[in-house]
Amino acid sequence: MKNNLILLISAIILSISIIFSTVFVCNTINKVNLVQQKSSIASQSLLMNSDQAAEFIGISTDTLVSNIKREKVEKYSLSSYETYRFIPYLQIDGVMYFNKSELVKWVEYKTNNH
Repeated sequence: MKNNLILLISAIILSISIIFSTVFVCNTINKVNLVQQKSSIASQSLLMNSDQAAEFIGISTDTLVSNIKREKVEKYSLSSYETYRFIPYLQIDGVMYFNKSELVKWVEYKTNNH
């Protein structure tokens, strides 16, 4: 009789533990998904690819890419330069990304200094 009672109590404790663990894991997964969705939305609205950036500043993609290549050579020959002298971008796995607000600042710099 005593063994049956211990077995019953153990089964109840195990069941409660499984239920709480399931709830905890589900909540954690939901939080992670929410964070991923928010970061995805943020990155979509802030970063543009070459085609989008070229359209945004009103030039062709070929012109944008050739200007970046030309500027890259010039940039490496300088020891220092003003921040917005060159087209701002970042490159990840060979793909160029452009921050919209940085491009606006670059256009303003070019407008005021040329």
